[in-house]
Amino acid sequence: MDKVRILFYSGHHEIVGGDAQYLLNLVENLNSDQYAVEIYTDKNAVFEERVKQWLSRDVIINYLDTRPILFKKNLVQKLYDKVTVHQSGSKMASIVKKTLDADCWLEHSVYRWINYLYYRTTEIITLAKIRAAAHNAILFYKLFKSKKEGFDIFHFNNGGYPAKTSVLVAVIVAYCLGVKNIVMTTCSIAQPKRWYSFSDYAFDWVIPRCCKKVITLSEFLSIEFNRRRKFPLNKLHAIVLGTKDAKALTPDEIVKKKQALGLWPDQPILSVVGAIYGAAKGHNVLFEAMREVKKQFPKAALLVVGDGKGKAALQRLADELSLGDNIHFLGYRQDLGELNNIIDIAVVPSTAAEGVPYTCLEALRAGKALITTDAGGCAEAVRPGTTGLVIKKNDASALAEAIIKLLSNRSLLGDMGKEGRKLFEAKFSLSRVVQNHAQLYRELLNK
Repeated sequence: MDKVRILFYSGHHEIVGGDAQYLLNLVENLNSDQYAVEIYTDKNAVFEERVKQWLSRDVIINYLDTRPILFKKNLVQKLYDKVTVHQSGSKMASIVKKTLDADCWLEHSVYRWINYLYYRTTEIITLAKIRAAAHNAILFYKLFKSKKEGFDIFHFNNGGYPAKTSVLVAVIVAYCLGVKNIVMTTCSIAQPKRWYSFSDYAFDWVIPRCCKKVITLSEFLSIEFNRRRKFPLNKLHAIVLGTKDAKALTPDEIVKKKQALGLWPDQPILSVVGAIYGAAKGHNVLFEAMREVKKQFPKAALLVVGDGKGKAALQRLADELSLGDNIHFLGYRQDLGELNNIIDIAVVPSTAAEGVPYTCLEALRAGKALITTDAGGCAEAVRPGTTGLVIKKNDASALAEAIIKLLSNRSLLGDMGKEGRKLFEAKFSLSRVVQNHAQLYRELLNK
């Protein structure tokens, strides 16, 4: 039997997280005897690094010279970087830096507003969007035409919706060239339609007409997609995320791991995992909650795993709340599976709607109690009271109460961890996710 040929395109921004992990997990575990896959993505050094970490199967990644170019800094950003470098040695640079970092309208700093206005102005004057669309159209036309043997399915993957305009261009070109089976995956909640955005109207017109299916990573996301963007329900297909299993640490290994991080054997340990950009992951809310937790558990430790532009602000917040000894900033880590073995509670305090985060699944996999919020599909990873607790988003008081409740009852913590592991095995295994995708592909090809 001929292999099913799938061309994947991952259109991402600078942040490379769960959307890339979803794609690489899927590609790595599709049966190589039945599927021939190719991956194309935008030039991105961070993505290249994640491929080395997450992909063990020998799959060629093709990097496309799409527009706009990722990580390319404009004049305002370059000047801001220079001011940041010289602020410690120049009084004038220090004053300018403080002025730029000062809070302004709608909780954005002066610098962010200047950068936004500069970016939009130059974008209009130079016709940047039109030039980028033309460049990408030629790029994808040449790519698809070069596939002399053709391909059966074009599957593009993106973190959110509306996606990057390069994705929209790729879909239009593929459809015009006669590609019959086009599939889209959106990894987070569809944004409300903006009446002033031409790209929103373009996406909502093109995607339902060109794509056979839109895959969402939770039932909640499908419902919200239909409600917010009016996509037909028969176009939406929910496949809840899953992840591969991991070996648990032995008791001795757990002790050594704690010692390596400067933690005590009986110290209460929590974790929060995610890129530190803005307020979407709820770090600020969790820090506020930790101030109350510390009153009852003075030695409680919070492991902050992840990195990003907001790290310095979080470190300042930790100092302001007198949590310097309780919060451990670990940065980006490749040993998350091991870290989950040494914690007591995994906290996922998301404030923005997303699918079911990988951090939830990884906590269940390690047999740890989970506290998360009602944002997006987070609650789909919890059986409240059995595997963990679900609280309202942005509620630091409720979050502190939930943490204190579980830390005060070790027996309940253990029971929740065991039930969480059972839930992982029943609902969130990677093999189930791959099987669901394979079934969808077969259905498309049989129509």
